[in-house]
Amino acid sequence: MKNINNSGDGTFVVKKNKKLNILAFIGCIVLAFTIWIYVMNVKINDNSKTFTIKLDIRGESTLLNDRNYSIFGGSEIFVKVTVQGTISELNKCSEKDFGVYIDVSDIENAGMIPINIVVENQRNSVTVVSTDPVQTTVFVDERVNDKEVPLYAEVADGVLTEDQVIKISSDIIRVSGPKTYLNDISYAKIVVNSLALAEGEQTTAYKSSLPILFYDVTDNVVQSSYIFYNSGEISIEVVKMADEEIIETVE
Repeated sequence: MKNINNSGDGTFVVKKNKKLNILAFIGCIVLAFTIWIYVMNVKINDNSKTFTIKLDIRGESTLLNDRNYSIFGGSEIFVKVTVQGTISELNKCSEKDFGVYIDVSDIENAGMIPINIVVENQRNSVTVVSTDPVQTTVFVDERVNDKEVPLYAEVADGVLTEDQVIKISSDIIRVSGPKTYLNDISYAKIVVNSLALAEGEQTTAYKSSLPILFYDVTDNVVQSSYIFYNSGEISIEVVKMADEEIIETVE
């Protein structure tokens, strides 16, 4: 801080006041700190934070025991939860402070069932202001395990000669899933692609995941992401009928 004095000859002398300068400096620090405290601790509508949390499904055991129903789908859904609060409280938040779930224990009927998503807030100092999505749909049905289905194989892009035949290690496959879909399945077929069938050519083992299609009694494909099977133990061989010489192996 500076003092201005008249010297008597018409000129002015400016003198510094160190005590006033220190007081002014301290005042600025106090004011800045007060503003910072206010910003950090006063809730402003723009102070928000969004978390992405995996959806939990509750009540499955109750649903199974009471009605013999199972839930299909919903296990890989993630929900965006937006919360609002002071900056200091938002900085303390993490995904672990919130639970996102649906409760399926009260479902009474099979089919595609819409259910509201519930958010648990374990940190009362912030407020949940939005959830995306607010609702999800699950498929409910009786679960059938290890249904045995006849299994066949065919070559999709090759032609077998008269002395060649496809041999398959198992003529059945076990499938699991919703009763509604499994009741429609009449048989299954493995479609073998890219077999090298040039005359007289020996080939090495062809390894691939085997695409398996399921069909109803009218030869229409039964499609569902809820049908589960394991083809890891199934192998296919293209052999000559005359001397059983192995031409191609698929595992």
